[in-house]
Amino acid sequence: MNKFIRQNNVQLFRRNFQTKSVPFIHNSLSGALQELQVKPPYVTWYACGPTVYDDAHLGHARTYVCFDIIRRILTSHYKIPLLYAMGVTDIDDKIINKAKEENVL
Repeated sequence: MNKFIRQNNVQLFRRNFQTKSVPFIHNSLSGALQELQVKPPYVTWYACGPTVYDDAHLGHARTYVCFDIIRRILTSHYKIPLLYAMGVTDIDDKIINKAKEENVL
């Protein structure tokens, strides 16, 4: 049954996307597609960034790339003004423990 509902939501999304220039977002709580509600003067968006405590890898870049693509679609295609912030944790318990292991602290 979930597959049938999901297919209908995708069809609904495609139909509305082609006829109406507003973005739809997936509500993970209800499982439904909803029109993005824009309250002037702009949309605010906060995204949790990575907590980097070891060597850099491709997974760290994924965070920035995915959010940047969505930001570009909202601002360029839909012309939605966006206030965007991403937090990057520079220190936490794992970093402190790693420093202790390597006798840095």
